[in-house]
Amino acid sequence: MTTTAQQPVTLEQLSALAGSLKDRGLSIPSLRIAMRMIRLAPIKQAGYWAAARALTPSLILQAKRTVWRVVGGSVPVQALKRAIQRVLGATGLCASRWARQRNPGQVFFLFRNADIGGAERVHAQIVRAVSDRKPWVYFSERGVDDVFLGEYTDSGRIVRAGRLARGRWLGHIYAGFLAGIINRHESPVVLGCHSRLFYRVVPLLSRHVRCVDLRHAFEHGFEVFSSHYAQRLDARVVISQQHACLRGQLYATRGLGPDLLTRSIVIENGVALGSCESRLFSCPQVTVLFVARGAPEKRPHLVGAVASRCRSQGLRARFVIVGPTPDWIAPGDRDNCEFLGIVRDPQQMSQLYREAHLILLTSVFEGMPLVIQEAMAHGVVPIVTRCGALGEHLNGDNGIIVDNGAEDTIVMDMTRAVDRLASDRALLERMSRRAWEYARDHYTAPAFTHHWRRVLLGEPASNPGPLNSAVAVSPSP
Repeated sequence: MTTTAQQPVTLEQLSALAGSLKDRGLSIPSLRIAMRMIRLAPIKQAGYWAAARALTPSLILQAKRTVWRVVGGSVPVQALKRAIQRVLGATGLCASRWARQRNPGQVFFLFRNADIGGAERVHAQIVRAVSDRKPWVYFSERGVDDVFLGEYTDSGRIVRAGRLARGRWLGHIYAGFLAGIINRHESPVVLGCHSRLFYRVVPLLSRHVRCVDLRHAFEHGFEVFSSHYAQRLDARVVISQQHACLRGQLYATRGLGPDLLTRSIVIENGVALGSCESRLFSCPQVTVLFVARGAPEKRPHLVGAVASRCRSQGLRARFVIVGPTPDWIAPGDRDNCEFLGIVRDPQQMSQLYREAHLILLTSVFEGMPLVIQEAMAHGVVPIVTRCGALGEHLNGDNGIIVDNGAEDTIVMDMTRAVDRLASDRALLERMSRRAWEYARDHYTAPAFTHHWRRVLLGEPASNPGPLNSAVAVSPSP
């Protein structure tokens, strides 16, 4: 068992660390400084996410923040900044008068990119749900691999905004230009997720434009930021009741009225229902699956540690890792895992689910992971860390939740869970059935499509199938 083994980070991990820093609003020069710091003093295996956070309060970044708090954070400077942004947006609006683009379907999506990830898969499903309208899909950033780009291309028109959308000042001009194009339509609808461009466009849209945003996980800083747009957003979709409740608490602390909270709508992810009868529970070894992108918050190195501990205890378990490369696993743990890389073929992924008995999730934080829902829809029993909305769905009969504490403790708890289910095949088969039944009752794709068409297009309610209805969340007492 090598949970405490140390190794320098790889270039892939450096890229992920830089990406996480960028997502938190740091500038490109700061990212380059962070990269140089890592090369001078390599970070060891324990806690890549903690390492990313530790880089943030460097002397240069501290000085930058101090200057901004004193100068940039002052009321006059903020007022001047907003005035400049309004002028830039108005410039874009004027420029749009000479544009001739027109979207016959009147549906617009604003996303960040089409990289691999559960959120991006959900975005592609939403676009497919209204593919008859041939929506326009704007990507504000170029992805690393754009794995899911083909799924969008088949459903609508793709627009890569690129630097036009990302620029600090040019981005506001482009937002005004895009808002002008949208405003000229009779009854347009705009959905945004993971896109700064969307929140630049929203204030410039006319009142007849229906505006909807989507969030996959509750992040306090972003929720505070997006709450400034709550008055203009006609609907705010989340994927779990937990997120809706946390947003309600935030609205209460910020003095936002309960009428705004009723605009929050819960639509759970939808997945295709597989079969739970395809796997053998009497086979010599159990197959344990891990599916994620290589990212610090996913902590794939813990899966390697669980595999090594299972091997040292003589457990007959086969660990299959989809997504992360071997560089994410400690060298001493790699021989105990099978690495398949990124699986792009849906049929191959379904086959992996049909062969697996267990699936691990070791994340620091999540919303409601699509991969867990897909696995349950195939009868795979999840063993997960306590994070996000997983506690709403896993009850001990259809999956196992371990405390999200120290990494060594997580490894031990997950090893015990694997041992328990590998040793009691009757229990494993029973939990597999319960997981599949829960997915059948809550995660079906037709209901997902129905609810999204209601939110975006205003289609009348009908029998949506077994998925929980899209529910307006009432304010907490």
